[in-house]
Amino acid sequence: ITDYEPGNINQFGFTILHKSIEEKNNAGIDNIERHNRQLTQQLLDGLAVLPVQVIGDYTTDCRNSIVSIREETGLHALLLEQNIITTLRNGLIRISIHYHNTEEDINAILEAIRLKA
Repeated sequence: ITDYEPGNINQFGFTILHKSIEEKNNAGIDNIERHNRQLTQQLLDGLAVLPVQVIGDYTTDCRNSIVSIREETGLHALLLEQNIITTLRNGLIRISIHYHNTEEDINAILEAIRLKA
């Protein structure tokens, strides 16, 4: 190789990564986990009374803050129309709860599912 252009360090990317880690550390990892578990359980409790098939148990004992439900009625498209971002993979709607989500967010997704049912 006679020419080699190594490029530059992605300083912007490192700055964003540093800020993101700092933000999570300031919030507290244990607090984030507790928050995510509470919202996940709220979602599971709400889904338990709706006509959807949840994959896995209705508790947070053996799951992270991701809930998957079967996509059978065009629900994913309806959620997108209401600016509720989920992922559709292999016939499953994946709902990922993050530390920036709120109880109102969970209520919104439950209400959207209720309307579709």
